[in-house]
Amino acid sequence: MGKERFHGHGNILEKTVWKGSRNDLLIAFLIFTVSAAGLHVFICFNYSVKDNTSFMEEIKSPLSIITTFFIVIVSYGFPLFLVRKHLPKSFEINHKNKSLYIQRWRKKQKTLRLELSHTTYSFYAQSWYCVLEINGIFYNSRGFPIQKSVYKIIAPRLGMIWDQLRLLEITRELEKENVQKVKPRKASFSELINE
Repeated sequence: MGKERFHGHGNILEKTVWKGSRNDLLIAFLIFTVSAAGLHVFICFNYSVKDNTSFMEEIKSPLSIITTFFIVIVSYGFPLFLVRKHLPKSFEINHKNKSLYIQRWRKKQKTLRLELSHTTYSFYAQSWYCVLEINGIFYNSRGFPIQKSVYKIIAPRLGMIWDQLRLLEITRELEKENVQKVKPRKASFSELINE
């Protein structure tokens, strides 16, 4: 599912929408499984060399398998929760009313709506993932503007519907709407997913 453009009267672009896919859950689970398996092999190899035991005994040990999956889940979280928290169901830029809509997977969470004139964004890419952070500009009781993070899309650079190419498409549309780009506040992957 790619980008959709909706035209109004006179062929004027009304909105641009990017939609997610439930396939991302499957892909995230596969990435999780491959990562956990790779870590398991690495840990078992180290233990077998250190303790001078059989590698096959270590790799088949239920305790080592449970330990590895526990380490991965504690460090990175379960893929279902990561996808539901950090990838939107849909991301819409309404060019006509100058608004941004972010629909999340959880039905209990309302769709986020921001005025483009009161929105900033930042984008950066790391070795295997990238981050698009959407910020809202709010005013405190004294009338001073405060920039607050509203939503972070954390996606692998390749392999999923929400990837670096899609996030770059979104940033180009935001630039066309004169949404200000701000300096990113970079954090480690584990910090990002646990915020």
